[in-house]
Amino acid sequence: MTRVLAGVDLPGLWSLSRATGLVLLVLLSLTLALGMLATARTTPRWWPRFATAALHADLAVLSLALLVAHVTVTVLDDWVEIGWADAVLPFRAGYRPVWTGLGTVAALLLVTAAVTAAARRYLPVPLWRRTHYLTHAAWPVAVVHGLGTGSDRGSPGAVSLTLGCVALVTFATVLRFTGTPGTGWGGVVARVVAVVLPVALGAWMGSTGALR
Repeated sequence: MTRVLAGVDLPGLWSLSRATGLVLLVLLSLTLALGMLATARTTPRWWPRFATAALHADLAVLSLALLVAHVTVTVLDDWVEIGWADAVLPFRAGYRPVWTGLGTVAALLLVTAAVTAAARRYLPVPLWRRTHYLTHAAWPVAVVHGLGTGSDRGSPGAVSLTLGCVALVTFATVLRFTGTPGTGWGGVVARVVAVVLPVALGAWMGSTGALR
């Protein structure tokens, strides 16, 4: 597929949009997992704890840059009806408005978390911590967005990559709240979500035909 914008051929923009979306999901999953492992009391002996925090920050910046690229490429491609306004106003796109809107919601949550992280030194610690947790809310929304939109959402490669990301975040969630005193109901909920999310996701994918 080739599109023309301002006299310049832009081949395969839709494919590039899907590719950047999948890579972005991987980066977000790695960023979230590293963030949890950086504060976990229990980690595998082979895990390089000294590099976790720095790598988490670097991947967060890379994820934000790729998010901008993903949104830009998606809007520039004219195969589907997605405009610049749809990037900031959820559920109004002409193409699969619910699933595309979820992507907008995830993007807004990530940008909010990134802005507050950049201004961390000027914010009260409790406020920064709460806004930083927006990444935990953005990730499952991004997962559902990826599974609900795109022409290759049912391909074996996309499905396998998504399940791998879910497994990674589940693994990090369990480690984060294993052996950590004082987690209370938060730790219990995290463990339940870590078990229920993959099962629910697999059931949903099976019922919608994504696994076929």
